[in-house]
Parts: sequence; C-alpha cells; structure tokens
Amino acid sequence: MLWLKPKPGLEQLAGKPFPVVSVKLMSGEPLTSGFRFYNFFASWCAPCLAELPNLRTLKEQTGLPIIGLSWDQNDTAAQQWLATHKPPFDAIYDDRSGIVGHEVSLRGLPETFLVDDKGIIVHHHAGYLMEKDIAPFIEALAKAKH
Repeated sequence: MLWLKPKPGLEQLAGKPFPVVSVKLMSGEPLTSGFRFYNFFASWCAPCLAELPNLRTLKEQTGLPIIGLSWDQNDTAAQQWLATHKPPFDAIYDDRSGIVGHEVSLRGLPETFLVDDKGIIVHHHAGYLMEKDIAPFIEALAKAKH
C-alpha cells in the first residue's frame, strides 16, 4: 500500500465538501449528483486489486454508483487493468496529477469516500477495504439519508 503524508489539520474529513475539480473523464458518464462513492486506485496497487470483491459488495448492498479516480501515470497500464479486472466503477477519472487526492488529503491507495447528494463527505476509509469495513459505510449512509 502506498502511504502519503496527510495535510496537517485534515485528519477528520467527514462533514467536509468533496472537491469539485476538473479532471479528465476516462470512461463512463459524469456523475455529480446523488449519493455516491469515490475510490482512488492505480493499476500497480496490489491492495486496489484485492479490494475489488468488497467494492462490488458495497455497490450491491447500497445500490450507489462508484466513481474511480486513477492515479496511474500510464494510460495503457490503466486501461489494461480496467479491462482485465472490470472494477465496479460507473465512471473513471484520471487523477494522475493528484489534484483531487491532494484536496482530500489522500493518505494512500486505495481510499474510498462516501459523498452525499450535497457533495459532503459522509464517511471515508483509508486503505484496503475489507469486508468488515462495509458496515460502517452502510451505517453512515443510513444516518445521512435520515
């Protein structure tokens, strides 16, 4: 897992807006409204591959779209990984510049965010999404919708 040094003072992201920045759409349709997940990944990230079954489960249990943000520096590697592993992403953006990751103080790869219909971060998980990490997302979603 790649770990980055977080920006000081931004340890708690819940309640903060998810950044609205312009990055290149690699595939899918832009999704900017409604509750949704954002997942930072890269083709070279072994935990990103390992968490795919749990991302699929998260999507199945919530019915929400997942937007992938690729940190790949190589388009070919990213496209091959996506074609081979078919992650459950409804849209994929190129964040190779790290602009979105920087704005949310990305701690490493992978990292997953739940964002509400107003663009506010409801819950996030830094690192490999394990089966036990799904329930807190579902609980945060239920709480945010009420």
